[in-house]
Amino acid sequence: MDAFTANRQSSGPLGLEDISANWTEITDSLELGGETRLKVLGKGFSIICRESKIVEGDIVAWVTTFIEIHSPRLRGILDEVFNGYPSWYLNGSPYAVATPFKPYVHQWDCILDAIRRNGNIKELRLLQRELKPRIEVQLHTLNEARKKGVISFEDLWVILNPGCLMILNARGDNRAAKLLEAHLIPETESQAAHYNLKLAYIDWNGETCGFKVISKVICNYEGLKQVALLPTYPAKFHPERKETSQRLIARGRKFESLRGYHVRNYNGKMYALKKFPTSGDLVETEKPDAKDIHMLSIATVLTSVLHLGEFDVESLEDIEWDDTLYDDLVLPGCKKELMLAIVNRLRSGELSFDDFNTKTGENPWAGINILLSGSPGLEKALTAEAVAEKSRVPLYTLSSRHLGTEPTMVEKSVTNAFKCCQLWGALLLIDQADTFLEARNKNSPELNGIVYRFFYTLRHYRGLTFLLSTRNSQINNIFKGMADLTLPHFEPGQSERRKFWLKYIQKHSPGPAGISHADFDQLSKLPISGKEIPKYIKMALVLVKKDRPLSIEHLKLVLNMDKDTEIADEGEEDKTGKYWFIFVLALLVLFGLAFP
Repeated sequence: MDAFTANRQSSGPLGLEDISANWTEITDSLELGGETRLKVLGKGFSIICRESKIVEGDIVAWVTTFIEIHSPRLRGILDEVFNGYPSWYLNGSPYAVATPFKPYVHQWDCILDAIRRNGNIKELRLLQRELKPRIEVQLHTLNEARKKGVISFEDLWVILNPGCLMILNARGDNRAAKLLEAHLIPETESQAAHYNLKLAYIDWNGETCGFKVISKVICNYEGLKQVALLPTYPAKFHPERKETSQRLIARGRKFESLRGYHVRNYNGKMYALKKFPTSGDLVETEKPDAKDIHMLSIATVLTSVLHLGEFDVESLEDIEWDDTLYDDLVLPGCKKELMLAIVNRLRSGELSFDDFNTKTGENPWAGINILLSGSPGLEKALTAEAVAEKSRVPLYTLSSRHLGTEPTMVEKSVTNAFKCCQLWGALLLIDQADTFLEARNKNSPELNGIVYRFFYTLRHYRGLTFLLSTRNSQINNIFKGMADLTLPHFEPGQSERRKFWLKYIQKHSPGPAGISHADFDQLSKLPISGKEIPKYIKMALVLVKKDRPLSIEHLKLVLNMDKDTEIADEGEEDKTGKYWFIFVLALLVLFGLAFP
């Protein structure tokens, strides 16, 4: 049995005349056209309470099922109160809320604030008078939860305010998300009762920034439980709310600054991903408040270093570039300056080769290829690294083992490396490139196919590529025409060896070394390659006692030990040769005795 009631004293007509109570009851409204009469009678009222009669034996009770708002002025105030509340339907007509009046419970504090700000608006006081008796139990539960920090599963909905900030623990760290929906899933034979929460946080998929929606579950539990121990809970219940809020905001600002493509130092864990997120993974929701937008940012950013994954935002730092690599580079000054000038002008856009060979509107020679050749251990890779550090650009290193052994794999790997370098503004270093620079061999069609696909992909790249080779004499003639600059690295002479000794001792010695200029002159005369010098210094440092400087005596001891080893090896070879001589002589003697 439905009934319409309008208390003219507590829910007066729009004119708010102060008259006595007047109740209207319509029985079987749907059959007798009561719904139409109900609308007519309630047209002049600000607030309408719909009630249902409940009969249990001799007991008859009226229970409020809906509260409707008809006053335009009150509706406007409620629109402000419920701004950002996802479950509040602004276009509803009338503004009807069903028992247990969850929106009013969730936003009760905001309603009280509106009453304090608009105390002269009588409709607000009437709404408070009608609502408070009907939600007083829920408000008491909410206040107790705030005071004690505990809540039962049955009353959990009173703190799950749609639109509020939620804290969730992901990968051992706190994150914030916006609560969109909270649905209680009743118990069934196959599953226990639980809450299904829909949350949204701000994410970046490499192209766009938007909200990503996820689901979380809060399972049923007995008795009272600390709110902060739930899998996800309102941020207001965090025990260190202020500190956590400041940290999330700082992390969100850092996340915002990282939108786009950047290169940073990272010291932390990498979380692997199976696929790259797409724009379909992000959705449009209501725009968050300005004060909350940074808190809702995800705690990780995408990375594609060797493998697709995510990095923690807080573990990313600006790169500290090292100019000493370039300053200590043992190369003729003109070659260093030329490479540095090429990198800087290419990065700034001042250097362009678009006017060269513009056949069919394309320029297959728009990039720059620098060949660094020479024996192993001559710091070819260090040359590329030093130029990149000095130019403040990242260096993307690609080895032959990353490129594959089939033409299609080579083309795919090189193309992917080119894309990464273009996105990051990086220089490309292809180490151990001899396989791909080989001259054509009619007996190896597979190798020819690999070389062809490599050249075809390389000639259309518009960036700068360093290629390292140890076999300059066997390089394909096609690439010799493609190489814009060739820098052979030769075995160091006496002056270069002196620079090597000085550089490595200054770099690795913990304190001032007790080595004179005459000692460096003596060391430079030794026929030792630049690759071997660091190992002698490392072994000499082992002999240095605490608080004592490295001296020439330490180095001489290590060098003499190595020399003794070489002499011993030579002695073993001489001894072996003597044994062979005696063996052959014995055979000849036996042969002479057998055939006199």
